[in-house]
Amino acid sequence: MLLALPLALMFAGCLGDEGDTVVIPELHETTPESMLPAYLYDSLSRYVAIYNGNTPPNIEGEYKWSPVLLEYASDDNLPSSFADVYLKFSNQSSRNLCTYYEEQGSAVTRCDSTMIVGHDNVFTLVGIMTSVNNQRNTKSVIGTLVSGRMTTAGITDFSYAIYMIDKIDPDNHLMSVGEFRIFYDGDGLVGKYSWYSSKAKAFLDKGTTGASLTERKEVSL
Repeated sequence: MLLALPLALMFAGCLGDEGDTVVIPELHETTPESMLPAYLYDSLSRYVAIYNGNTPPNIEGEYKWSPVLLEYASDDNLPSSFADVYLKFSNQSSRNLCTYYEEQGSAVTRCDSTMIVGHDNVFTLVGIMTSVNNQRNTKSVIGTLVSGRMTTAGITDFSYAIYMIDKIDPDNHLMSVGEFRIFYDGDGLVGKYSWYSSKAKAFLDKGTTGASLTERKEVSL
């Protein structure tokens, strides 16, 4: 996946595939509202449980999200299927910061200072990533929101939202600014899966099909 929000706070950087640095707050927040424009918070909360609190559960680990299903999109011309997503959460701190790493097909996203909030066994993680694709001459700034419930087997009640904050996209490959998409897990569990440390990345096989969560294209299966 993937100008920063005008927040007069302390900052740290995030990177996207072929991307550069973007800043997000490094504070002990208790609500993700500070990371979301008001209209997006209102829209996303209709579809995603957005939790508050400064005592989120520990979500560190590696996970496989499959199948990836679309719940709602505010735009159109979406792909017909989506490749599996491999997630890694690490370095969760007492300041409610967490490193987020994601791979989906050949797309890689990393954010070193996502904000994680919540309480008991529920959490919401929010990050902002910048990505540059030189082949397509595109640059995008995309917000990512992940909510779920931690269990011993992985994450249940999993929801994943992306929303376009800004972009340079002359050929309209990406969704429009202000648009958002909501995804969920099709089998009820984003299970623990040691893909990163073992390099068992099945999505890199030549036979992998599916589309990026953010690309606007039709897919022939």
